[in-house]
Amino acid sequence: MNQPGFEKAVNQSTTATEGEDYWKRQVECFKSSDLSRKAFCRHSDLNYHRFQYWYRKFKHAENPTPPVGVVPIKLKSNNKVNLSSPLCSVQLSTGTILYLHDMALVESLIKGAV
Repeated sequence: MNQPGFEKAVNQSTTATEGEDYWKRQVECFKSSDLSRKAFCRHSDLNYHRFQYWYRKFKHAENPTPPVGVVPIKLKSNNKVNLSSPLCSVQLSTGTILYLHDMALVESLIKGAV
């Protein structure tokens, strides 16, 4: 089964650096093929789970997960806000706590949740 732009890579390396280069070539060959990952591995005599590991590793390097942290949000409000004590707080499933100081925002959240 030969497809245009698809070449079967050979000479699997033994060192860590060469191994990474080898898998980069495999992933690039896969991307240029019209095959599913499973079919590509079958066609190229690759261990599917090892290919998946490297595929995900390279994909994550291309699109890293953004860091989790505090993100400031500016809201426009006509109301004066007392920043010394929040009106309420909301704890998300991730453990993040949102402190709400604006009654209009609290009311809109309550309306949206009902």
